[in-house]
Amino acid sequence: MTKPILWQPTDKQSDFLSASDDEVLFGGAAGGGKTEALLMRQLLRQWIDVNRFQGLFIRRTYGELEESVIERSKRGGINKDGTEIPSF
Repeated sequence: MTKPILWQPTDKQSDFLSASDDEVLFGGAAGGGKTEALLMRQLLRQWIDVNRFQGLFIRRTYGELEESVIERSKRGGINKDGTEIPSF
């Protein structure tokens, strides 16, 4: 039996996710959780239920996109509060 993936945002991710502004800057080195926060923001704000919602992730190569965004978007999981994180 596979254990569910538990997701708990970092402090920086929490600040980003709780921002109510239309534009938020969230920078830093690779591996800092920016992609994860962007994927989760869509779920937490229920934008995936909005008809015709579109998002854009840009990487230098398709391989980088495939390794980070595409692979992560295929995994679901469980938040620490027990709510489900669906795959995209």
